[in-house]
Amino acid sequence: MGPDAQTEREKYLRREVLRYLGMGTSDPETVDPRILDGIEAALAELRRRTRPRFLHKICPLDFQGESEELLSFGEMFSVKSRSLQVNLRDCSEAVLFAATLGAEADQLIRRASSRDISQGLIMEAAATALIEDFCDGWQMEIEAEMNRQGKTLRPRFSPGYGDFDIAHQKDMIRLLDTPRQLGVSLTEGGMLAPSKSVTAVMGAAPWEEETAGSQSDGSGENGGKVSGKRQRCHIHGCEACGKKDCLYRRNK
Repeated sequence: MGPDAQTEREKYLRREVLRYLGMGTSDPETVDPRILDGIEAALAELRRRTRPRFLHKICPLDFQGESEELLSFGEMFSVKSRSLQVNLRDCSEAVLFAATLGAEADQLIRRASSRDISQGLIMEAAATALIEDFCDGWQMEIEAEMNRQGKTLRPRFSPGYGDFDIAHQKDMIRLLDTPRQLGVSLTEGGMLAPSKSVTAVMGAAPWEEETAGSQSDGSGENGGKVSGKRQRCHIHGCEACGKKDCLYRRNK
């Protein structure tokens, strides 16, 4: 990643912290400098004290049923979800992904909250933005490897989003063995612990596609195939993408 891209990523990260603080898309230049200073301090401490980790596993993906809303991830588990089916359409593989900032992030949030509630809120927002940024970074690494294999990668889709039942967190942590590999488990209420942890599914589809066309196939007859590339998905998902008519858009 070049210096310009890194700078833009850092700017995006700070805007995300403001968004998690409930300040929408506020221009940092209009925000109270004390809040900005608090954000910088929180990010610095989180980066110094936490130990982010991730893992992923690739498995075959099958669509079943008349509506193809039942998705099978190899022989490991199945999901019935319309929104996930749309997001993973045309994918032949799925990447199961998990990441965490570790228990240290929860400790920093508790410590900041005990000193001052506003500091606690800033630390909470900074930790949420940082785990998402960490996931983005590894997603780009996985996508680069997929591109080298002639595939493109769909955005992360986590249990609890749309009609992808949050109960499937159990399947995710079981298959990825996150308690042993990352120290991530489920609470009795079905939430991930440590709290700044993520599980997600990403689809992998062939980068090159063939679509029916009216061009000549070289034999003088029409009806040949036209080769093209699928659109690369936005790293921050459908909400950040301007292509409103995309076939794979979430919550169509």
